[in-house]
Amino acid sequence: MSYTRGQTVSRARPLAPRTVGHAALAALAAFALTFGLFSTPTAQAEETTSSVLFVVDTSGSMTGSPLAQAKDALRAGIGALSSGQAAGLRSFAGDCGNGGQLLVPVATDNRDQLNNATNQLTAGGTTPTPDALRAAAGDLPSTGDRTIILISDGQSTCGDPCAVAAELKTRLGIDFRVHAVGFNAPDVAESELSCIAEATGGRYFTATNTTELSDAISAAVTTGSAEIRSDIDCDSPTFIGVRGSGESPQSLDLSYFRTHARTNKPYTEEGAVNLGMGESLAPMFGFLQRQQSVDYDFNIMSVSYPAIGVGASIGYYTNDYRESVDIGASNLGRIISALHTKCSNSARIVLAGYSQGANVVNRYLAQKQAVTAPELALVKSVVYFGDPNLRPGRAGERHEGTSYKALGVVAAGVTNGDADISDYLSSHPNVVSSFCLSGDIICNPPVDVVFGKGIHGSYGSPDTKITCPVNGEKNVVLYQCGAFRVMRDLGYTLPSVERTPTLLQRGQEILFSVGGWIANQPSLALFASTPQVIGNFTTGENGNATALVRVPDDADLGDHHLIVQQPGGRSVSVPVTVVDSASTSTPVFSFGPEDGVEDGLGSGSGSAAILFGS
Repeated sequence: MSYTRGQTVSRARPLAPRTVGHAALAALAAFALTFGLFSTPTAQAEETTSSVLFVVDTSGSMTGSPLAQAKDALRAGIGALSSGQAAGLRSFAGDCGNGGQLLVPVATDNRDQLNNATNQLTAGGTTPTPDALRAAAGDLPSTGDRTIILISDGQSTCGDPCAVAAELKTRLGIDFRVHAVGFNAPDVAESELSCIAEATGGRYFTATNTTELSDAISAAVTTGSAEIRSDIDCDSPTFIGVRGSGESPQSLDLSYFRTHARTNKPYTEEGAVNLGMGESLAPMFGFLQRQQSVDYDFNIMSVSYPAIGVGASIGYYTNDYRESVDIGASNLGRIISALHTKCSNSARIVLAGYSQGANVVNRYLAQKQAVTAPELALVKSVVYFGDPNLRPGRAGERHEGTSYKALGVVAAGVTNGDADISDYLSSHPNVVSSFCLSGDIICNPPVDVVFGKGIHGSYGSPDTKITCPVNGEKNVVLYQCGAFRVMRDLGYTLPSVERTPTLLQRGQEILFSVGGWIANQPSLALFASTPQVIGNFTTGENGNATALVRVPDDADLGDHHLIVQQPGGRSVSVPVTVVDSASTSTPVFSFGPEDGVEDGLGSGSGSAAILFGS
């Protein structure tokens, strides 16, 4: 049997010929319980956030024991109705063009009706699955999370139901899916049913024996919809990462997403490179999970979207960039909506975005704030690295990088990518933390292009260090500081910082940046036990500057300090160790307005020096 790409099939063992028995009964009963399908009625179906319609094949092949077992399974599910979920029942059989009968409309407070209709089911006729799907779609509420549970034992006798399923997904959108269960179905029918599920973002389950069914149903219970991973634990927070422009994985291009974004899963599959969230965010998440107070507590999701590569600035002006951001924001919304449906108000969500990924999160927050979406309350922490939409002095946002008066390249007027979250920040203060390094070409232009690109690409490096505003510690790896922010926002105990000197080798380049230092002054870079000049830089009108220096070729092996100074008492010191061989990447040390300030020294006029010595 063949399956199309992206299809999800839950199966404990390979398919084989089988007979219908108690395993199939358990399958259907558990499958009903799987999706939290039932609830104590509290409102009309149109007002609920989640509804389900059982669509049961009652063709001639279901005559006798199969139908009797299906009835028992449906009654078990009806008895497990939970609060807030609406349910309905449709049966189908007969000639082509016959979509069957809506026995119980989708509503709450209808258990007796569902049980009575189940008892009256009879079998006979052929299997017009496409017509049943069309009719069932019309039975669903016009809004909310909508699921069809299609239960069938055979292949359609009236055309291709997979094509119909794809049409319905396009029309009804991200909050609609079909979960299909193959009830003792032959291979050709299983292929058809699994295609229906895949085309709508649902899942396919097969009923064979008790053990296999238990495994499949357990997976279904934790899934609800195919918009999130099946192993999501509602008692744990969920970390959602959104990678930046051109970051891996980059296996699918924009044209593919244009065609398939609405029907494919909105998240990257398990096992993707860099956890699917790119090389700038993955180190932060890995460090976060390893902390003793966290102890691998987080669920993980990464948004699937094009993340198209862009140039230093011109790429941001294209419609392709905007479309890439829009696809990402839509898929992020699908994930959060599914978490809300599955976990209700117990969900705790962390959003992290780098570069274009930060803009995806911005777009999502701005769109949802405009309609005061309830799921925004689930977002407990937002961390940006190199946000192109950064705006200076925005109330409610924690500026935790080293940039000073930063205005991102998108916020500066590239309207194709713009997404201002000022209204969100006003309603949700102190949730968003933006880490922008001084000299970053994307979040803090205009700067030197070469240096600016290097700084923008350094957020995931263990050799990029700042003073961490979360705990006030100096010389902290930037992505570790981002993890500390998440931990504090969610109430985890922060660890003690384990400082390790940056390892350097003779002749290696080092990139410095400062933000909000003394303005408009030529500055010197020095090295020595006896100081000697190793470079120079001049601060701009906002006291920002970058400088590339080298470790002296004759530096002694061992421990040293790099020192950056400006007249008037501003001075910072960074421990380093010179070794025979070190990483060839360029370490980045970035210092903000508060670094090196003594006795109230602020921005003004003066020179600076970088010294290297023991």
